[in-house]
Amino acid sequence: MKVWAFLALAAAGAGPAQADLTATYVAVNPAMSFTMKVEIAANGDLRADMSNPGLYLIRRQGHSYFVVADPTGRVVEDTADVGAVMQEQLAKLDPHFCDEIEKMPAGKLVSRGAMTVSGRTGEAYAMESRPASRPDVVISHDPALAPLGAAMAAQFRESAALMGPCWASVPMVAQMQALLDSGAPLQFGPMRLDTVETGPIDPARFALPAAPATREQVRGLMTRPRNTVTIQPRPGN
Repeated sequence: MKVWAFLALAAAGAGPAQADLTATYVAVNPAMSFTMKVEIAANGDLRADMSNPGLYLIRRQGHSYFVVADPTGRVVEDTADVGAVMQEQLAKLDPHFCDEIEKMPAGKLVSRGAMTVSGRTGEAYAMESRPASRPDVVISHDPALAPLGAAMAAQFRESAALMGPCWASVPMVAQMQALLDSGAPLQFGPMRLDTVETGPIDPARFALPAAPATREQVRGLMTRPRNTVTIQPRPGN
């Protein structure tokens, strides 16, 4: 569950922004309790909060961090360290993971035409085998949503990198990246864009609550109960 949440947050990271903007995504399925709030500052800093309490992402000065709740307090994990540890664990669980990825059937996203999501219109795309009523992504080319589009595109690239180079090379992943590079997602997997607001965001929202953990500490947090790991600042912090 934590890995899925990491990927969802990473897919909401920041690219270039034009003005402070706050977007909220909700679940496509009304039976699911899920929200994600994405705050983008004019300077490109970003904060993405999940409805799952105690987990959010901060991107500042072009670098991303997960912030997670721990009995010892807030823990800051560099996404580069999270990705490295995830790849270590995948290699241990399945040394042939990349070989299996290469053998997967080559899926393809095809256009399903125009679709309206929460009053906004975009072009829907779905897997060839999926009905048009269940798109995998809906892309808007509205200039007003450009900062959000740049944010989602930039961090989808980073989220794919968390799973390693073999995952990023999957044709459908590359196709999804190209679609996100072309506009803002009104719908993305199980999420749909609900509200978009412009207005100043307190810079404190983008501050890290603690110094980043070391990679060894991140490894401990991801492989052992949190109450067995004591977090100390990186040397020099």
